[in-house]
Amino acid sequence: MSAPRKVILISSIRRVFGRAPPLSPWDSPKPVREELFSLARLEEHARSLALAQRVALKPIKGYPLAGRLADNAAALLDAYRASHARVLIIELFPFGRRQMRFELLPLLDAAKGNALVVCSVRDLIQPRPAREDEMLECFEHYFDRLLVHGDPRLATFERSFGKAARLAGKLHYTGYVVQETGEQGDAGAGEVLVSAGGGAVGRRLLETAVAARALSRLKDRPWRVLAGLNAEDTGGLEGEGVIAGRGAVINARVGLGRVVLIGFRPQWRGQPFGTFRVLFNAPLYRNGDAR
Repeated sequence: MSAPRKVILISSIRRVFGRAPPLSPWDSPKPVREELFSLARLEEHARSLALAQRVALKPIKGYPLAGRLADNAAALLDAYRASHARVLIIELFPFGRRQMRFELLPLLDAAKGNALVVCSVRDLIQPRPAREDEMLECFEHYFDRLLVHGDPRLATFERSFGKAARLAGKLHYTGYVVQETGEQGDAGAGEVLVSAGGGAVGRRLLETAVAARALSRLKDRPWRVLAGLNAEDTGGLEGEGVIAGRGAVINARVGLGRVVLIGFRPQWRGQPFGTFRVLFNAPLYRNGDAR
């Protein structure tokens, strides 16, 4: 019997006879899944973990985290071998996601010489000059191509990766690839759009744009600022006084029905999970008994 199944069986027997608390998440053999947490969601998650996990003076037997990570790497490797893939595309690594190398390096070892190995990155990455030699060594050892999703006439990869010249021959710019939008309406016409993704590095840009609005020739136009994960306190961009007394969500009765107006994007990928409730409550709980 494998270690994970043995742990689950023993824990289940003890739970039936009232000798053990509910099964710990660390005893689960399921692959570890990475989630995107906001600060508020991370604090909530930490509180729930603190309530669920036992504190003991001696180590508690269970399925170790290292074993779960090894299982993740094995599952990824099995999936690759079963696919018989001739091309393997990995996003960002080794120019980022260094923490995932425990499962990516075995995959790359298996693919080397058996498939075309491609790294896919955006045009501007988070600069890490101290690790550039390490990144280059890994790339040159495993990868055949580097696809940079951008246009060098606008921004070269070298702007955020100083040793990009050593990638000559393998580096290819794809341009900005987008889906066909079809017919465009008038929505957003005449607006000024400011967006920096969901990363913390973009917050300064958003704040600078808001501060510069009054000096712009477009100051009388509507400005739409897309603030992601690290700017979720939207009022923090212009000060809480700007949004004080205004509704983020309005539930209004119209005729025989109700209209729910949501002033932010609850389904956007950078929003904390807690905001999803706002979206689902709107159609599911029409009488206001939201949960």
